Amino acid sequence: MKRKTTAALLAALCFILLLPGCGLRAAKERPAVAALSCTAPTALSSLYPAGGSCLLVTWADYEQNRTTVQLVDADADTVRQETVLDGVWDLKEQSLSGGFALCDRENVVWQFLNSRLEQTGTWTAAENVDGWFSPDGGTYYFLRDGVLFRQQVDGGQPERLPLSCDLRILDITAFDAAAGRMAVQFFLSPYGSECGTALLDVTTGQLSMLCAQRYQAALEGDALSLLAFDNEKMGYSALTGSGGTFFFADASLFTDTAGDLYALSGSPYLMGVATGRSTLYATGAHIAACSLPDAGIAGEMYSSCYLPEERLLVGAVYQDGAFRLYAMDPAQLTFTPVADAAPVPSPLTVDDALAQSYWSAVNGAGVTDSLQEARRLADTLEDAYGVRILLSSQCREAAALCDKDITLSDTMSADAELAGISAMLDSMSRAFALYPEGFLAQFRNSVGEGGLCFLLVAHIASDYGVVGCAYDSADWQYIALDVQADYMRDGTVCHEIWHATENEIRSRDYTAFDWDEWNRLNPEGFLYYGDGTMQDPAQPWTLYSSPLEDVHFVDSYSCVAATEDRARIMDFFMTHDDEAELLIQSPYIRAKLQIMCDAVRRYFDTDGWGTPRWERLL
Repeated sequence: MKRKTTAALLAALCFILLLPGCGLRAAKERPAVAALSCTAPTALSSLYPAGGSCLLVTWADYEQNRTTVQLVDADADTVRQETVLDGVWDLKEQSLSGGFALCDRENVVWQFLNSRLEQTGTWTAAENVDGWFSPDGGTYYFLRDGVLFRQQVDGGQPERLPLSCDLRILDITAFDAAAGRMAVQFFLSPYGSECGTALLDVTTGQLSMLCAQRYQAALEGDALSLLAFDNEKMGYSALTGSGGTFFFADASLFTDTAGDLYALSGSPYLMGVATGRSTLYATGAHIAACSLPDAGIAGEMYSSCYLPEERLLVGAVYQDGAFRLYAMDPAQLTFTPVADAAPVPSPLTVDDALAQSYWSAVNGAGVTDSLQEARRLADTLEDAYGVRILLSSQCREAAALCDKDITLSDTMSADAELAGISAMLDSMSRAFALYPEGFLAQFRNSVGEGGLCFLLVAHIASDYGVVGCAYDSADWQYIALDVQADYMRDGTVCHEIWHATENEIRSRDYTAFDWDEWNRLNPEGFLYYGDGTMQDPAQPWTLYSSPLEDVHFVDSYSCVAATEDRARIMDFFMTHDDEAELLIQSPYIRAKLQIMCDAVRRYFDTDGWGTPRWERLL
């Protein structure tokens, strides 16, 4: 009976082994490190697991304008499939059902390949190629002006993905498409670049983590790796784990990497890279290190991937004019214990206050009782013109972003503060009315946020007594105005709005104002002062100091810089009618104004404008 049972079991086992796709994973005899000879990319390649012992290897030849895609078997050291694509294509490091996706960044186009590297179709993205696909490739997730959107690849308009916390997002750092879990870095404040990290479910919009720490994340199943740069130790710390079990490894454990550390998705390993060498770290409750030079791999391994089915690691280093691939079996590498990692509570918690704090800053804190009426007038201007106006202490965070020292108006007496703010708001109301309808609102981004933000302050520190300044950050064009200035307030508002306009134009096209074209309209040999130092007010070539046919500048302040030259022209043509009638007679001023008008027409939507005020004398 025993023999019959044994025979039956053996027969059943043999039958199972003969079934298609079935088999027992036998322990493979492989070296700890094997150099692959089947491929030698000439440029930095992308490596991505392609099932079993296979990986996708891609690189672009910019001179020939083509991209090579290979399916490499790391165990067999062979190229199973290869295709060469016309153009420069970047591999999206995520798997799709039965294939892969590559993007042409210049033309915002996706190309799809099946598992045999055959082209199966293309898709022109609605916005950008920095997004991610669902596993079936049917849905595309991307960012538009800090807001997460999704779009169906087979048609339809992009739609905003609702989240349980309304975040403004800098970047999507990782996406586990199979689980629908996405890691993003979100802005902690509308007035700066500091970011926290969130994990969210793209199906439900629910967040599983919301914290103030900025992490680089790697996701695979329920495994999570979070790397944070430690400014004091100039290196990365690591928080790794799954479920409710997590461990923290201090940056001091990875200092030999000189600050470069990245996670190998789907594995318990981190790769550290220093000048001329790399180190493989095993993580978990205990940190251990394997020196790759000691294992026979010299060089910096910035490109690598983990093949989970084979528990094999493949990486590339630049050697002798090409990238050489190495297959590593971590089970056979020699790891040296470094230290125990510290058990820590799960980072999977949601701090709702972080999102609330962001929107509290956007909406602004309250103002004192004495400024309530001024605040109501500011609100009316905001609604009418699509701008943001901050008063008194509301300016604190935004003012801190300026490279000039700004004193807030809450340092003034209550009566003086109210009088100054009220007078400036009146000037702003008159100045705003000079612009075409909807112009000021065009500074907002595509989701209707950001744009022009006016700060009403007490003083702007400078060597030459400025009463306004413009600067930008993220989606905002900031304009600080000195409420104690008691002259030419309307012109100052228009002057600074031009600076913001030029900043906005340059953000879209940095070459919009051609230096040579502009400089040909200046006197031969003329150079702007550049350092912002005021010169002799009797500067030649200015209005009232030269014949109109020789006037090149409005005044001496126009000679500080080309940007101030243009802002002064706009100031006078908006608010100084008599002087504008004279200035337009100068062929040089007329030509400069024309350049400015053409730039506005080129980069703003001018439908329905008619003739704006600054063009009326042309």
